[in-house]
Amino acid sequence: MYSSRHFNEQQVLFPNSEKELNRIIEDAEKVESEFNDPFGRGSGQRERIDLERVRQGLTTRITRQAADMVDLAKEEALGRMGER
Repeated sequence: MYSSRHFNEQQVLFPNSEKELNRIIEDAEKVESEFNDPFGRGSGQRERIDLERVRQGLTTRITRQAADMVDLAKEEALGRMGER
């Protein structure tokens, strides 16, 4: 599911990791639905869960974290090559 949504069917995760990620995504969608259901157990006067907003925030954080990791790897490689 994740690869088809984001990477044109290219396998980017190990099969077990992708299976676990898909389960987590499905669980998050269920929680959102149940929490936001006005007639379910989660009724009340609270803010609704906006899963799309959560995804957007995570995308920003993940992108920043990946860039930081690449920068650190570059710095380490240059240090090992004596070009620091």
